[in-house]
Amino acid sequence: MEGDCRNIQWMTTVDSWHELEPVVDQFLVASVDAVMAACAAAPVPWMVLSYDPLTGMLSVVPAREPSWPVEEGNLVELSLSSLFLEMQAERTYNESTDGSLDPFYQRFWKMVRKSLQEGESGRKLAAARQVRPLQIAAFNSPTGCEIDPVADLAEWGAESRP
Repeated sequence: MEGDCRNIQWMTTVDSWHELEPVVDQFLVASVDAVMAACAAAPVPWMVLSYDPLTGMLSVVPAREPSWPVEEGNLVELSLSSLFLEMQAERTYNESTDGSLDPFYQRFWKMVRKSLQEGESGRKLAAARQVRPLQIAAFNSPTGCEIDPVADLAEWGAESRP
């Protein structure tokens, strides 16, 4: 990216969905904090999440619009890499009769949604929304290049949390 961008990279070596849940929650907590801090002078209304199953990487950036790729010049980008997620996506693809990653995506985004609704990241997001509007947009990037919006995003993007 061009300009002054802080790139924060996380990597986890967990071996199960159960172990991954708290890591994802803490990553999203850090993401809300980083987006709020980086964009304090010029707030943006969106925190955009993108998941690439080929690399097992969840990326988060602030944005003016709910799209991916996001505009140049972000002040912060966070990424969480997981070999476990990469291997689960590969296993799902190989076991699918049509090469679909849908069962994997459903489980992955369910975990993210649970974190944003019930976890510490949900509380952090609710607190951030007391300061300024911040919505979530999410995308799958099944080839690392193309993007697919996560269909049920609105239920955890626009409404505020107690």
